[in-house]
Amino acid sequence: MDSPDISAQIDAMEPPRRPDTIRLEGWDYRSAGPYFVTMTVHARQPLFGLLRDGAITHSEAGRIATRCWNELPRHFPQVSLDEWVVMPDHFHAIVWIGTSGMGNPPSLGTLVGAFKSASTRSIRLATGIPDLRLWQRGYHDRIVRDIEELERIRRYIRNNPRAGR
Repeated sequence: MDSPDISAQIDAMEPPRRPDTIRLEGWDYRSAGPYFVTMTVHARQPLFGLLRDGAITHSEAGRIATRCWNELPRHFPQVSLDEWVVMPDHFHAIVWIGTSGMGNPPSLGTLVGAFKSASTRSIRLATGIPDLRLWQRGYHDRIVRDIEELERIRRYIRNNPRAGR
């Protein structure tokens, strides 16, 4: 039987829990429009290449991630890709959902999950490391609300290698 003092001590040692979601409450992430997404490599390891003098030299893993991203519209015809960049330890992209009238568009979470799954599977096969942990859990997203914001995010993505971020 636990004493109240021990339970309080154990509770105090547990790290605070993150909310289950940081998504915009009430928003349908299948809604047509552009979304800015950032995904981070597990433990920020530079698995996708090297950044030198503002230019990225992609590793085999970086080239595979690029190929997987480019293939998404083939699997999801309601999606189109905008500006994006594979950095050594993270990935930024603008993706448009609902760009065609063909069927129901995927949710942003479905799209990100498909990309992470396909890239992880392909990189594990290429490296021969079957238990490689490629991505950090979750992703950051932003619903792009207007053309000015879209242009600002496009510039940010294009300049990301030069800024080394």
